Amino acid sequence: MKKALIGGFLVVLAIAITPLLTGYQARLALGQGVTALSQQTQLHAVIDTVDAQWRHSYLTFNVTFSLSGEEPLHVPVKVDLQHGPVLSDSDIALSRAVITVDGDQLRDTLLWDKQSALYTLTLTQRLDGSLSWQDTLAPFTFSDDSNDTTLAFSGYQGSGRSEQQTTTYRGHSDVTYFRQQETLLALRDMNLTGWFDSDMPRLLTGGVVPGEFVVQLGKFDLQADPVVQIDGLQYATRGDVDISSDRIDMTLDINADRVTLDRYEITDMALQVSVKNLMQALFDALKQRNADAALVGNSQPMQVDGPLREALLQQLQRAPTLAIPTLTMNLPEGQLSASGSATVKDVIALPQQQDIAAFWYQHLVADAQITTRLPVARALARHYVKHQMALAMKNSEQPSEAQYEGMLAYNTQMLLDGLVQQGLLQRDEENIKSEFSLQDGEAILNGNRIPLPAPSPDSPTDEQ
Repeated sequence: MKKALIGGFLVVLAIAITPLLTGYQARLALGQGVTALSQQTQLHAVIDTVDAQWRHSYLTFNVTFSLSGEEPLHVPVKVDLQHGPVLSDSDIALSRAVITVDGDQLRDTLLWDKQSALYTLTLTQRLDGSLSWQDTLAPFTFSDDSNDTTLAFSGYQGSGRSEQQTTTYRGHSDVTYFRQQETLLALRDMNLTGWFDSDMPRLLTGGVVPGEFVVQLGKFDLQADPVVQIDGLQYATRGDVDISSDRIDMTLDINADRVTLDRYEITDMALQVSVKNLMQALFDALKQRNADAALVGNSQPMQVDGPLREALLQQLQRAPTLAIPTLTMNLPEGQLSASGSATVKDVIALPQQQDIAAFWYQHLVADAQITTRLPVARALARHYVKHQMALAMKNSEQPSEAQYEGMLAYNTQMLLDGLVQQGLLQRDEENIKSEFSLQDGEAILNGNRIPLPAPSPDSPTDEQ
């Protein structure tokens, strides 16, 4: 009987104390998140109040956005924390936090439903240690009559999960309109997906982690000069990180089903850009320099000195490579393809002035190639000349249709012939190509040497 009473007392004690311990751990995790948020450039977050109860905790903290030359923006954030245990999606979770962003200062700038917060984030800590969340950004509008600007956003919904050092995320927005005077931009059917080999605190601190982030856009419509319409646009970034060797490789892929420029159509466009052999130390130095500049309100161009200069030198000595292995597009007249790469080599010290072009000519190894058919080159040249003629004739008397077509054909042919005569393009029957290389301070374009400035014997470097 005595053992049963003791056992019953321990069970009751566990039931009573578990919410308190869970609440403490949840508040501790939120505090770590606020600290991580403050490590972001131009952001500062401070917890203002904490009301800790048995099964609920209420927190408020203030986030300050500081932009150079602008008044700081203060955004109040409220947290309703339910702890231990709570029901979540027909499951039992350790805790749930509902975080809302609102505030009169924001409502002075943006207009949205008065009955809802501008942004809501619901975090759920599950029994297996995983963290899931849903976030919602309310529909809002913004207008500025002083420069005839309007922004309309249909809202955003996202969800994610973080478990075993892996984070996944997806989100969606229907449409965004932006208008400024005669320019109109519309983005429709935007979807975000991503996965990262990292937990949330690491992501919040802005560290480079392995993973992939993809943005898909159903339609991009820019009504300006020229008119640009893109259907089926996809933008994907990937990062590979080797912590042991402090090496970061990044790849960017851009694909579009169709691109229309003033009714000229390009299909199946694909571009890949890769940057290899980067160092985390350079990212850290850039982040710290931006944070220091924001702290003192410095809006001057970034000076490459101190720790940033040292990190840049170490980075260049690692021989980073920028490459465009693929650029292809299909035009009505045929296909255009291009590729290229550039590698930094043999850097011992940096010049005192970063704009000394001759210094970089001596330390870059680069090559690039463009190939297409003559009808494609002629069509692109015609499109360029047509646009230039439209600008030149904007305020002048318009020629007849026959005169216009004659001028367009003549100027197009003159442009192509001039590029070939200058050696910028090579023509072989119906083929057009251009090849460029740079090595040991010597540039070659289509077999012709291009004079480059030689480095000055007394150019100052860090060694002097």
